[in-house]
Amino acid sequence: FYQTILYPIFSLYAMSQNFFLVHGSLLQIKDKYIVLTGLDGVGKSSLSNELVLEGAKIFADNFVFFNGEKF
Repeated sequence: FYQTILYPIFSLYAMSQNFFLVHGSLLQIKDKYIVLTGLDGVGKSSLSNELVLEGAKIFADNFVFFNGEKF
């Protein structure tokens, strides 16, 4: 569903707004922002959830829009 429907739709929207679409999770750890990327099933969401237990904040999961300067 993600690969065949949502990702193409969101990719077109991102391009129309001059953003890139990254498949991953966006977290804030202290004053740093981190994007975890990877293929489906490698553990991005699991790692993100574990980092939340350590104080991180999740801003996005599965789809991260990025324009080179801001998310």
